[in-house]
Amino acid sequence: MIMKKELTAQESLGIVSKTILTAKIKNQETGSIFIFWGLLMMLASLGQYLILQTKYTDYNYYPYFAFPLGAIFTWLYYSKKFKIKDQSNVISSIIPIIWMVVGINFMVLSIGFETFLGELLTPVILILLGMATILTGHIMKSRLILIGGMLSNIAGFICFQFAWEYHGLILSAASLICLALPGFIIRFASTNRND
Repeated sequence: MIMKKELTAQESLGIVSKTILTAKIKNQETGSIFIFWGLLMMLASLGQYLILQTKYTDYNYYPYFAFPLGAIFTWLYYSKKFKIKDQSNVISSIIPIIWMVVGINFMVLSIGFETFLGELLTPVILILLGMATILTGHIMKSRLILIGGMLSNIAGFICFQFAWEYHGLILSAASLICLALPGFIIRFASTNRND
């Protein structure tokens, strides 16, 4: 029979400190990525809406070219920041996979099916965004992210009721309320809680 070694007070404190630091970093990073993508999506969709108000309506989709650039930036930033992956933490590895799959679906829908979906593209994207955000909120046990996902999902269904010229405005508002705002709150709370 193997006897378990009792932890000293110092070792216990070290484990607790490491756990708190890991949670703080995870929350700050989650907040940062939600802020980044919330603001990027808000600005791109607001750009589309503003272009649709001008005589250059044929170029209304140009602001969305920021999304592939944002994806490349996100991948480069996080792959450099977290070179060593903790394979034992399956939960933390699920969230990036969810967002990668949703991101690829955004790209495929936007590029390959834009003419087929037409006016339905933005509502479908909002619904997918809501689903990914709901899953992220559930996995992270974050009520704030979960509510943001639900609001995004509802915004997608509301979007069906408006003319497509206003879809960029709805996506812009949803990006701010459902992604960027929760990101700021999470980042602020994790910074203040652990300082």
